[in-house]
Amino acid sequence: MTSFVFLLLIGVSTRMCQSSVCSAQCNYDHMSGRADCSSRNLDCIPVNYPDSLVMDLSHNNISVLESGDFDGNNRFNRLVELHLDYNNIADPDWAESLQILYADDNMLANLSSTTLRGFVSLTELHLANNRLLFVSPTSLSQLTMLRSLYLDGNALTSLSGGVFLNLAKLIQLSITNNQLSVLHPDYFIGLDSLERLYLAGNRLFYVHSEMFRHIPRLIRVDLSQNELDVYDTTNCSRHTSLQKVLLAHNLLRDISNLLGHCTSLTRLDVSFNQIQMVPVNSTGALSRLELEGNPLQCDCRLTGLRDWLLNNPPSTLPRCQGPPKNSGTVVTDLDIHDFSCHPPKAVIDKNNLTVTNGQTATLSCTATGIPAPNITWLDPKGTIISDEGQDRFVISSDTTVFIVSVERSDQGMYTCLVQNTLGEMDTAEIILTVTEPKSTGIAGTLVTAVVITMFVTLVVTLSVITLVIYLCRLCDKKAQPARPAASGDASVAFHNREAAETDRAYVNETVEVDHDVLSDHEQDVVDGYDTALDTENPMEYAEAYEAVTVGAMAW
Repeated sequence: MTSFVFLLLIGVSTRMCQSSVCSAQCNYDHMSGRADCSSRNLDCIPVNYPDSLVMDLSHNNISVLESGDFDGNNRFNRLVELHLDYNNIADPDWAESLQILYADDNMLANLSSTTLRGFVSLTELHLANNRLLFVSPTSLSQLTMLRSLYLDGNALTSLSGGVFLNLAKLIQLSITNNQLSVLHPDYFIGLDSLERLYLAGNRLFYVHSEMFRHIPRLIRVDLSQNELDVYDTTNCSRHTSLQKVLLAHNLLRDISNLLGHCTSLTRLDVSFNQIQMVPVNSTGALSRLELEGNPLQCDCRLTGLRDWLLNNPPSTLPRCQGPPKNSGTVVTDLDIHDFSCHPPKAVIDKNNLTVTNGQTATLSCTATGIPAPNITWLDPKGTIISDEGQDRFVISSDTTVFIVSVERSDQGMYTCLVQNTLGEMDTAEIILTVTEPKSTGIAGTLVTAVVITMFVTLVVTLSVITLVIYLCRLCDKKAQPARPAASGDASVAFHNREAAETDRAYVNETVEVDHDVLSDHEQDVVDGYDTALDTENPMEYAEAYEAVTVGAMAW
């Protein structure tokens, strides 16, 4: 019974060991020793091809490489080339005897000092399209036999000084499509044998000439698809081996120094930049010049380029962007007389400009000529007008000057200076006069209306006051006591008013009548008549009515 159990355990353990061994059906070429195990959904290293020289395990699901996968003990001891691209490897344990390693399109995040330890025989290393953010200064120190290194398509923003110090045999270095913005000269210390350098698709805005001092055997450099507006060529004449420079899709405006100093160049690609003029009199050994996609100005300065391109045709013939008569035409299709120039001319609408204090003054000037001249404005003191640091002076894209809230101190003669690249110039002047604001018709009308209103109010007020005084006096008269009776011997004289009609009104005439002294009864009758006369006199009512009417008309 005991022996049976022992045999059973041996059988189970044997089956477990057999089940843990990774194997796969691959395409194996006995002549070349190549095992093609790609695209088989593998998550391990198959061991049934131990004599392979080349093993292709690309496009699988391998995520872990263990130390025993390539230990060299009776398996893979002849392996020199390993393809592990398009897997999910993040922290590998490589086969140290390899000469060529493809580990593109994995999940490597950094290269530390131990990641590639022991690769003394490695000559070609492919680490493109991973997630590399950092390369340790010592991570490549043991790769002394390395001849090709590919770090394309990662997320590197910088490198460490001396990171390639021990790579004296490196011939090709490719770091395209990363996020490098600056190339320090000490990045390339130790690359004495480097011939091809690829840095396209980064964010470089400047290339220092000292960089090339550490790579004296450089033949080809690709700096396309960056943000370069300056290419320093100070020491370019020392690099007699440099033959091909690719600078397409940058922001370069001038290549005269590049052509003048790099005399050993045979091919220069500056297509899709901002180049307007090419001095072909310093092309040296150049046999291929790519200029497609540049805003070339086909005037008298490009006469030589037409002839040079006819003798050295590029892959794509460039077209002119200006002057307008030549726009869109292939450079080599123009006749020699089409490449003409005209002196600059400053043109203004009017020489005198009057602006009210506090308003905005607009100084306009246009320029004509071939090549297209630049416009510069000078203030009355002869100082160049710039909108930098100026609160009130604004210069538009078409070089029109706006003086905001103009002051008396701004007046004077302003000069429009136009000058082209050939040194020719012309000027035009505008005299600015600043005046004080005047009262408008609306303001005058408003003042008049206010005065009239005040006058009417005054007249009405006086009329009302006059009416009130009159009425008060009338009331006082009514309130006086009756007159006392006269003595018997006295005679009473009173005026009897009679109204005589005239042409337009009534005129009162006084008729004096003498009366005898009246009796007491008669006197009472007379007094009553006088009272009634005072109360019912129609002329008094007429005078009151006239006063009210005058007041109403004045209102």
